[in-house]
Amino acid sequence: MRLRRQKRIQNSILCALCIGLSLLFTWNRFIVQKEVKRVKEPAYEQSLWNTIKSQDINEKGILLVCGQEPVEADLYMDENMQLFIGADSVRDCFACSVHLYNGLLLKMQKKDTVVQFPINESCYYLGETKVEGEGCLYQKGEKLYLPFDVLARHFACSYTWDPETYTLNMQNNWKEPITPASYNLQDQGRATFIKNQGTLGTCWAVASLSALESSLKPEEDLYFATDHMSIRNSFNISQNDGGEYTMSMAYLLGWQGPVLEADDPYGDKISPAGLTAVKHVQEIQLIKEKNIDKIKQ
Repeated sequence: MRLRRQKRIQNSILCALCIGLSLLFTWNRFIVQKEVKRVKEPAYEQSLWNTIKSQDINEKGILLVCGQEPVEADLYMDENMQLFIGADSVRDCFACSVHLYNGLLLKMQKKDTVVQFPINESCYYLGETKVEGEGCLYQKGEKLYLPFDVLARHFACSYTWDPETYTLNMQNNWKEPITPASYNLQDQGRATFIKNQGTLGTCWAVASLSALESSLKPEEDLYFATDHMSIRNSFNISQNDGGEYTMSMAYLLGWQGPVLEADDPYGDKISPAGLTAVKHVQEIQLIKEKNIDKIKQ
């Protein structure tokens, strides 16, 4: 009887020991699996990886291809892997006008589509409608960059991104004329002030310098001296003799001027010596026929 009882106790102890070993083995296996899973987790967080990747992209440079042709453009990838284009490259890439108003608002227009980006605000405007959460202007040093996706969407362009070659393939799908049906420099804040030539034959100089002043607006607000162009132009004529556009071209492309109106006021028939050009005209385009769309462009 005693032997049976001892044997029963031994069997119970052996059974408990087996259960304990089984539980211990299962727990160790769980810990090992948990540790293995930890090893399989990414070594870097996604945000850190995006930062490293974007730095590599910007260092190597982004190639822009429009249709089948490579295009020189200032492109930038931010740390969120969002693509931006420099404001100086927008005009050529999207065939739109680009102007900075008072250093506070960057405005682009293509036909009747107007997109505006306020400086230091996390939004943009499509016409008069404020759009938030889709993209905003990015400032890098003194350069301004715009979200490529926003401009592509509103100016009817499609694109694909090749992450292997860092190539942006872009296709312009705009089918309409790019110029608006009507255009007024005053509405755009780009009209210069009205000048009075008096009794002198200086209309050619007034018209030429007014066009140059307007072309610099709204970024620069300058007024050029009609006296200097009509007197110091190397043609040896008086202000009463009149002139024409080729004389303006020779004066500007020869960098004889323009000079500021404040340095050579109009109407005294005198132009002081020693004044130098404050702007260097690099190109003048001649439109032979009456092409309204070309003039607007």
